[in-house]
Parts: sequence; C-alpha cells; structure tokens
Amino acid sequence: MMTFETETEQRTQLLITQLRAQLERAEQTAQADQHAREQAEQELLALRSAVSRMRDVVLITEADLIDEPGPRITYANPALEKQTGYTPEEVLGRSPRLLQGSKTDRVTLDLIRAALRSQAPVRAEMLNYTKEGAPYWIDVDIAPVFDAQGRCVSFVGVQHNITERRRMEEALRRERDFNASIVQASPTFFVVTDARGRVVLMNPAALTALGYTPDEVIGLPVFGVTFMTGRNRGDIIRVYRTIAEQKQSVSYEMHLRTKSGQEILVGWRAIPVLKEDGNVDFVFFTGADISAKRQAEEEKRKAETLLRQTNTVLERRVRERTRELSQLLQASRVVTSTLELQPLLEHVLDQLKEVLDYQVCLIMAARDEDDEQSASDAQRVYSFDIISYRNQLSGVKTPPVWHYDLDRDQHILPVIEHQAVSILAETQTDTPMAQSYHACYQANMGKTPDHIKSWMAVPMVVRNQLFGIMALQSDQPGFYNEQKANLALTFANQTVVAIENARLFAAEQERRAEADRRRQVAEGLSDILDALNSDRSLEETLSVILEQARQLLKASVSSVYQLQLQQTPPVLKLQVLRGDDSYFTNQPVFPFGDGPMSQSIQSKLPVFRNDLAAMMKETPTPEEATHKKWLHDHFSAILAVPILIRDQPYGAFAFGFAGQDAISQEDLT
Repeated sequence: MMTFETETEQRTQLLITQLRAQLERAEQTAQADQHAREQAEQELLALRSAVSRMRDVVLITEADLIDEPGPRITYANPALEKQTGYTPEEVLGRSPRLLQGSKTDRVTLDLIRAALRSQAPVRAEMLNYTKEGAPYWIDVDIAPVFDAQGRCVSFVGVQHNITERRRMEEALRRERDFNASIVQASPTFFVVTDARGRVVLMNPAALTALGYTPDEVIGLPVFGVTFMTGRNRGDIIRVYRTIAEQKQSVSYEMHLRTKSGQEILVGWRAIPVLKEDGNVDFVFFTGADISAKRQAEEEKRKAETLLRQTNTVLERRVRERTRELSQLLQASRVVTSTLELQPLLEHVLDQLKEVLDYQVCLIMAARDEDDEQSASDAQRVYSFDIISYRNQLSGVKTPPVWHYDLDRDQHILPVIEHQAVSILAETQTDTPMAQSYHACYQANMGKTPDHIKSWMAVPMVVRNQLFGIMALQSDQPGFYNEQKANLALTFANQTVVAIENARLFAAEQERRAEADRRRQVAEGLSDILDALNSDRSLEETLSVILEQARQLLKASVSSVYQLQLQQTPPVLKLQVLRGDDSYFTNQPVFPFGDGPMSQSIQSKLPVFRNDLAAMMKETPTPEEATHKKWLHDHFSAILAVPILIRDQPYGAFAFGFAGQDAISQEDLT
C-alpha cells in the first residue's frame, strides 16, 4: 500500500508530540508549586487552542476500559463534527468505537486493542462511519500519555481522513489491473526491457507468435535472443541508443525469427520510461505482425466489428430484424415482378447474403423421375441439378450435378423424405450426421470440406412436392440455428414460386417462338408451292426455295450449285445466290469430290460441318484443298442439302454461316 507523507500529517505528528509532552509536564507540574501549575495550564490552553483549529480529528480518552465498552472520550476537537457529524459534546464519555461499523476490519481493531493494552503507540488505517452511517477511511495515530510516576493516564488519537487517498489508490489499482489484463489478453505484442536491453516482460501474444516460453526469454538481453536475426541486431542497438539520447519514443519495423524458423515482419513502437533523474529506466515495446497485410486488415475489421457489436448490441439486433423484414418484402416483390430466371436467382442470393450470410450457397433442382435417375431409385439415390450457386471460397469448384444416397447421407434425410430443414451446426465433429456430410462431400467433390464449419439445407416445395434444395454453408461453427432456418425457409418458398413463374414464362416464350417459326415455315412453304405451281423456270423456282430456306435457317448466304457430270472431272457450278454475294462471287465453280456438297449429293442426305479446320485435313486433291481452305476462311459452319429430281441428283443447296456453329435437328428436317 502506498504512503503519502503530506504537510498535514507532519504537522499532526508534531502536535501529537507536543501534546504528549505538555500533558506529561502538566501532570508533573501539577504537583509543583502553584505558579508552575498556572504556567502549565496556560501552555495546555494554548495547545488546546491549536488543536481546536486542526482539520484532523483529535480524540483524548481515558487509559482504562480497554475492553468493552472501550476507553471513554474526555476530549474531542471541533474537526470531529465536520468529519463525522457528531459534536464534541455528543461523544464525551463515550467510546471511539461508536465510529466503527459492520465493515470495520476486525484484525485492525485487534491490533489497536493489543497496542493499547501494551500502552504502546500504534498507527493504522481503518474504516469508520459518520453519524449518518456513511463510511470513510482514516489514518489513525494513537499515543499513550504517562504521568510523572510513569503511569499511563490517557491516550491521544489523531485521525486523518484518507478517503480520497484510498479512492485514488483503488483507482490506481484498478487501472493497474486493467492495464495488466490488457497486456495479457491483447493480440498486440507487449515487451518490456530494462535500460540495458534485458527482457523483463513479454506478453502471451508475443510469446505465441514467436513460439517461446517466458523461461526462454525473460532475463536475456534482447540483442542476443534467438528470435533476433543477425541483420537486425545493429538496428535494435541503434534504437536503444536513440532512446537513451533523445528520451523519445521510436517507431520501426523489424524481421524476427520464430522458434520454428519462420520470419515475420513486426511493426514496433518503443517508448522509454524515465527515472526521476531523466535517465531511461525501462523501455516499453508495442508491436504487431504486419507480414500479411490482408491478415492485419482482417484483424482490424474483426476488432472494429467486435467493438461495434459490444457497444450497440440492441441497436444491431433491431437493425438486423428491420433488414430481414425489408429483405423479405423485397424478395416478395421479386417473386411477383421478375420473370428472367438467372437474374431472379442472383437477386435472391444477394438478399440471402445480406440477411443470413454464407460462404457457399447452392440452389438445386431435383431431376424428373423419368430421367436416368429413375434407374437408381432402388438404391435410394437422388440427383439434383445445380441451377444457381454463389461460392466465395477461392479454389473450390462446384459440380453441375449433386447426388444424394439416402442410405449414406443421413444429414439430407429430413429434407428429401420429410420436406423439413436440416441443420448441421458443427461439421467438424465425429457425429453420425457430420460423418455422413463428409462422406457425401467426398463423393461429390472428391475431397473433405475442411473449410466448412456449419451447414444447413432448406427444402423448396411446390404443391406438396419437393422441387429442390437450398443449401447454405458457412466457415463459422454453430452459425446456423432455428431462427436462420425460419428465415431461409421463407426465402426458399419465395424462390421456388419465382422459379416456377420464370419457367412458365420461359415455356410461354418458347411456345410463342415455336408458333412464330411454324408461321414462317408455313409462309415459306406457301411461297414455295406458289412457285411450283407457276410457270416459272426451274432456276426461278429454286431461287424462291433458296431464299425461304436462308431466312428460316438464318444463314449468312445461300446458293444453288448444279452438278455437271459431262465435264471431266465433274464440277459443281453456281446457279443461284442469295444473301451477301461477296462470299461466293470468287468461287463460281467447285470440284466435285469429298466436300460437303459432294458428300450430300453422294449420300442424298444433308451434311452439316462446323469443324472446318478438321475438314481441311480430309482433302485428297490440291483442287479440293483450295476449295476447303476458302470455305474455312469465310465461314464457321456449312450446310449442304442435295437437290434430287426424280431421284436423280441435280445439285445441292449450300448454306454458309459466318457466326453460327450449330443448327437444330428440327432445322435440318
């Protein structure tokens, strides 16, 4: 405990000494002549006057009745009333014990009582109570007074109020304990050395980062410890020299070597603690590992988040609930307004991220029972197409199809068999549910999900049938709970309605497109029939057919080539051209060989080629090589359709696609 020697305490000690001397002299002179007695009384009166003006409480008691009820008060100075509320008159004849209370320390009282019995001076700190019952602390100094025969005739006690001092000491103790707890618990490195550089303290954060125990570093010079690399010893010596000369803090960065041999970069701030003479007593270091900027930023973000959460827990919960309701309302609006499937799913994933948070989210649709999966029903294996997902874990790829074996995957049983939410709060455990989750992940991904700590699957139900599953994964253990499950279920219900609406819309769009295509085909056939029933020439009739086919197939250019077998070797000669004629004007004649048109005439079937680079390698003659190279340079795909008149080859239609590399079987038909 700290002791504060103030001027008041010094004066109090002087007055006690004088009072004791005067009382003893008064007792001695009381037996002397009358003149001496009067002089002693005058001196005593002067001393009493001085005592009456003291701020400290002075009590004089009789020397007997040490035990119960205690020595009686024979004098109290006016300071008593200001400090306790009792007037001197109220306490005369009573024991000082009236100022004690329930929390007055018994050990201290026993110490004082023992000193009084021994007629010895005693000094102690104790808790007293005012007349109103308010506690206050005093530093009491009690001294015995002896008469001429050496008998103890009274005790003089001076009580100095130290309540404020005790409050300050308690505040200092709390501050010291608080600072010590910060040093011990803080992720910041704290190191203290003496002026010569010997390690006095190193907190757990620094020890853990460096991989050492206190016994391995305490007392050693910081210049020589093993975590100081050779190139840094000169730097740290310069830091100490700067501190010693300038008496100011120094900031610097330094590489340290951990016990395992790894090097980390630490940013330090060295702060000198000075003695009264101005010389350095200790050096206080604070530091942080800054070798990974991203890690430092993440730690800062976590610290800031933790601070905000600590200070605004209630406000945060209100905001979260308000946001959840807002997102639910927004999701409901999306269901009724968005008809494009993929934008809809992206929007739902964005909203879900805002409210629930996740690292991975999969939206899966169950395959139809008529699919290939029906063959696996006996093994209780279900397959789901992943129609949308969000993956924030780098290096993790999701397969397009996810398979669940109900004999193995217990964690998904509630979803598939009962259309209920399934939660695995802790995936990194040995429970049967966690083991089934890992087995399923291994089967689908080819590895174990070490990065996933919490998982939840939510059924997506339409008309009491399982449409699909919304699976959420987090890297935080215990992240998913019943509250989040209810929220996710609401999202899932809205999402499945939106998907149904989008699919109906897409089906309607496809139906309309098909109707429009059929209308175009009908109109084209009508024009073709008109041409066939007219007096047009064969070339004109083929031209009509060619133009209608080009428009339906959306070809860049279309043409009719006639097979001329009378020439040697046979050739295909351009008869009719539609579309961009710049494609064909330089090639009016092609050799009859193994090109697409030749192949279609020979097989009497359409030939479609979108592998023109490979087609160039199939050339047996230089002429055909030139022809195929020309096709490769101008088009990405070629369609050749034979023209048969009375089952005899007349030639072929040729369609060139500059930007299209595939056409449907229906278009071919």
